[in-house]
Amino acid sequence: MHTRLRLAVLVVVAASAVRAAGQAAASEAPQPRVAVTITLPQTVLKADSEVRIGVSIKNTSNQDHFISKHREQGHAESYNRIEVRDDKGNLVPVVKPREAPRTKDGLVTALATWSEPAVDLKPGETLQDEIVASEMFDLHRPGKYTIQVKTFDQTSKTFVKSNIITVTVTE
Repeated sequence: MHTRLRLAVLVVVAASAVRAAGQAAASEAPQPRVAVTITLPQTVLKADSEVRIGVSIKNTSNQDHFISKHREQGHAESYNRIEVRDDKGNLVPVVKPREAPRTKDGLVTALATWSEPAVDLKPGETLQDEIVASEMFDLHRPGKYTIQVKTFDQTSKTFVKSNIITVTVTE
């Protein structure tokens, strides 16, 4: 009986140690320094209207975060990947494929429109800008479309996803 009890205690201790080690490893992974939020002033628009998305990139860390408008020497933070899907979940066709090429994952890479060539966001600061999605995607047909923006975070080497917004295009 004592052998079973000892074995059970040993299993519980080992399982706790493995879980604690896994949590410690997960907390050591670099966390993204930014959060991305997108907004749409009007969610119902007529066909051929401009679809202008507000993009907010907030520095959520306690350190400065550099964002470069130009893709050079690994600085790709300003390149937002934009995913636009129709109501069936299909990727929406690109209007100007030369200016807005698709990536391997089917998303469109678009340079943000902020006027400064580089921005150094202090902790808690937010960069406000906008992207005109209707200049890159065929959003002229009536229907519902979902839009999400992903911004590359150099610290965590991952793309940070925004919220998803829905726009309805009417005739």
